[in-house]
Amino acid sequence: MTKEPKKLLEYLDTMESLDCQLMGSAELKRYAGILNNQLLELWQKAGFCGYDDGLWWFTTPGSLDEILKSFLPNMVDAVVLGRTAFGDLFIHTANNNISVFNTRIEELILTEEDFDFFLNVLLLNEDFKKDILDKNLFDMARNKLGSITHEECYGFIPPLKLGGTFLVENLEKVKLIEHLHILSQL
Repeated sequence: MTKEPKKLLEYLDTMESLDCQLMGSAELKRYAGILNNQLLELWQKAGFCGYDDGLWWFTTPGSLDEILKSFLPNMVDAVVLGRTAFGDLFIHTANNNISVFNTRIEELILTEEDFDFFLNVLLLNEDFKKDILDKNLFDMARNKLGSITHEECYGFIPPLKLGGTFLVENLEKVKLIEHLHILSQL
């Protein structure tokens, strides 16, 4: 008999959340009917926090949308729901799918999965964490540089697009918004 996998809400109850910011009632009302009810329930319960030791974060909806438009100006009706420790973005699209945008190399990874699958399968999947969220690099960066806050990410200095190399030695803790603005202009 196989055991049913944990749902994200159950999983998050078993782990420590980092640097949580509470969701206001105005934000909740603004996104009701637009975003997935499970996500709204999660935000209402836990706020916007980092999970898996800071590997991925839920962000205030809309807070990174302008940056997304700088990277992908043709992506309309998209909302950034979260990000990785490296500043890659989780994007909720108009068709209720979730995509991951790797800001370091400007690659859009279309999961073509709906929100429930993204929340309850992909974010809990070790291969997804390793292959898409760069968990191994994250572990090395956290050991070298320490944990990040909701305002920070690990960034390659110099950026990969300017000849930087994909080595932990080239990572630094940087301000998330400022770093993403710079990457979006390269």
